[in-house]
Amino acid sequence: MATGLGLWNGTNNDTWDGDELGYKCRFNEDFKYVLLPVSYGVVCVLGLILNVAVLYVFLCRLKTWNASTTYMFHLAVSDALYAASLPLLVYYYAHGDHWPFSTVLCKLKFLIAWLVWLSGLSILP
Repeated sequence: MATGLGLWNGTNNDTWDGDELGYKCRFNEDFKYVLLPVSYGVVCVLGLILNVAVLYVFLCRLKTWNASTTYMFHLAVSDALYAASLPLLVYYYAHGDHWPFSTVLCKLKFLIAWLVWLSGLSILP
């Protein structure tokens, strides 16, 4: 490690936290405590209602299935699982990054999110 002064602000490189004008890159994320619960809540409600309706049509009303029907059915299952996991994130962000549930439930929520992501990738043509 260099022992002399760095190139910026006359400080050591390992303690530098801004640019040559003294600007520190900070981002205020307070908006996420309102925006994310509202948007996740809307996605959860609409996602559950619409995907359950689609699953009902596929399982109870549709008689013949082809490749595209199977694709859409798997996509609806994947989306319904994702929408079902969103109330946990709504609670988490609405209470200011506080997770009162167990560690197992936290890991299960992120496992569901990863499985939905991977299932979406695997069923793409």
